[in-house]
Amino acid sequence: MSKEQPTNEETEFRRAELELFMQRYGLEGIDYILDWVLTTIKNMIREGEIPESEEGVTKAMSLVVSAHPEVEQYLKKFKTAAHREMLHEMKQTARPN
Repeated sequence: MSKEQPTNEETEFRRAELELFMQRYGLEGIDYILDWVLTTIKNMIREGEIPESEEGVTKAMSLVVSAHPEVEQYLKKFKTAAHREMLHEMKQTARPN
């Protein structure tokens, strides 16, 4: 089962959306941290350190956070910002025109 690859235009649009999101919530640079975490987890799976499952990813996140506690702060900040953005979008769609 293969996933469709996004076009270059879609990728650029998503990157621009992420940049705006990061600027809006003071998360500049968090994309590098998220990329590092994802790469670390992918490597752990590839090397057989954890299973390729939800439980494996949960274990990997626990290992990453215990080795690098500052990562948890960034993830909490990102989660809070994403929640605020979602609430903002819900308010926008609920407003009558």
